[in-house]
Amino acid sequence: MLTLNELENMHSHTIFAKGTRTVEDYWDADKEMEIDFVAVRGEIPDWTIYYALKDTASLDWILNWGDKMRNERSIKKCVPCDNDAFKMYRF
Repeated sequence: MLTLNELENMHSHTIFAKGTRTVEDYWDADKEMEIDFVAVRGEIPDWTIYYALKDTASLDWILNWGDKMRNERSIKKCVPCDNDAFKMYRF
């Protein structure tokens, strides 16, 4: 579980989580979709997740051009985190 302390102690631009998950569809919460994602710490101790549909792009491509995840349940499914760390998520 990501904590604020862990986030503060990471170097800027660190990729600290990546993988494949099934999350809520961005357009229709009643559906799910498989995605590949990359979680990265920002310049300050903030963080975000970029994603693309599963098997459609490399992790490097996702990091540079992927969509930013904005659904709280999907964010926490990809990177379990405490409330303090979640407050630092960059929407």
